[in-house]
Amino acid sequence: MARVTGKIVKSHCNQCVGIRDHTVLLSRDVMDDSRDEKGRLIISFIDRYDFLTCCGCGHYSLRQSTWLDVTSRKKPKGDPAFVKHYPPAVSRRRPDWLDAAEYYEAIPDDLRDILDEIYSALHSHLTRLAASGIRTAIDMIMVEKISDVGDFGKKLSEFERMEYISKKQHEVLSIVINAGSASAHRGFNPSSEVLSMLMDVLEGIVASVYIHPIQAEMVKKKTPLRAKK
Repeated sequence: MARVTGKIVKSHCNQCVGIRDHTVLLSRDVMDDSRDEKGRLIISFIDRYDFLTCCGCGHYSLRQSTWLDVTSRKKPKGDPAFVKHYPPAVSRRRPDWLDAAEYYEAIPDDLRDILDEIYSALHSHLTRLAASGIRTAIDMIMVEKISDVGDFGKKLSEFERMEYISKKQHEVLSIVINAGSASAHRGFNPSSEVLSMLMDVLEGIVASVYIHPIQAEMVKKKTPLRAKK
């Protein structure tokens, strides 16, 4: 039977994107085991399901903690062998503009799809897939805006010539693309810190190419005209 606890625990919050204090609203332990074809015990375990709410933002989540080799329904000892979060714990929050209705049609469908795949890879800790996906997304942006003019070097040069990026951004994007290529072809496994930097660049390019022009027009319409002298 589920029990109300009110206990404060540390857990991941997708809204705050990090470990935060949570209140346990409901908790239930489920004991089970795994047996072979002859019915002999292989392993026993307890799954504890905690329905949580973040003390900071109020976001709700379900946490499943699993202890192995248990012999009774008594309180499990030590740390759980596995912990799962529902919905899955996210390592990076999606930008608000990515799902905002006013910008939804500004981003091409195929680019939106690859962005969704990148965030899914990030949340699943598939760092190489995320890094190579970042390279693919940048390539798709350039091809959509300037067409396929050749290799990455030529695309970046044309992208700069068409004034979508500055010279400094050209240099930065070249580094990001090289990191993505290293993940795809040379086994490079970027750290979470490096991956966060790559995502900063990607989100910045998507915003500057597709979102900022729309936002600028919104500001322009709301800005009063200068009074005539």
